[in-house]
Amino acid sequence: RSFSPSDEPPEPQGDIYLDLSLSKKGVCRHRAFGFLVTALNVGIPTRFVHNEAHAWVEVRDNQRWHRIDLGGAALDLEQDPHLDRPPHVPPPDQFPWPTGRDSGADLAHRDRRESLRQAIEQGDTSDPNAPPVVDPTSPDALGEPDPNVPNPAADMPATTLTLADIDADVFRGKPVSVTGTARSDGQPCPHIRVDVILLVDDATELRLGAVSTDERGTFAGAVVVPPDVPIGDHELVVATPGGGKCGPGQAR
Repeated sequence: RSFSPSDEPPEPQGDIYLDLSLSKKGVCRHRAFGFLVTALNVGIPTRFVHNEAHAWVEVRDNQRWHRIDLGGAALDLEQDPHLDRPPHVPPPDQFPWPTGRDSGADLAHRDRRESLRQAIEQGDTSDPNAPPVVDPTSPDALGEPDPNVPNPAADMPATTLTLADIDADVFRGKPVSVTGTARSDGQPCPHIRVDVILLVDDATELRLGAVSTDERGTFAGAVVVPPDVPIGDHELVVATPGGGKCGPGQAR
């Protein structure tokens, strides 16, 4: 992460790995290459990952791959905001960044936001079949509920959510199973969304994901607790906006 972008080629050392690593010059792909060779040489399972905007590395701990963002995203990115696929939204960085430095994902994110802003201002309608411009950080793009949209089930009888037993010990970065039932007026609530929320320190609500009920009003799924959640005693909450003949409901 101490590399710096430079237009000057590094002093030749007779080896491209040494050229890049000793000079500490380069953007994301050069940093990732140096990390990859070093880590593999000391026996750490490592892989190089890239997309249209950025490159990074991932290391494995015998259970899963962990993303490490080394920064250095290229400054001259050419991205089409009218993509037929959603942009990649990376998970939170597990390793804190030094003060005054930006991760490569942050740089790429700012560039993408600027491209989207320009596209919206220009009102490009050259292709009538092109998908609408969507901000990848907006609630709709991430699948989050929009609080500004009225809930058509708000006046329906409240939904009673019942949670099955959940493991008392939950580990960050690992899945936790969530099962239960949803009923309203004694009848099952089929095909409604159930949000899984972690209440951190009785103050902060962190939405972990969502599951759906089946035709019997039963829901079952797994969500992952983010690795940056502080260690401690937290509360798991399930909530639903309702649907059909079932109104909103919540359980802890």
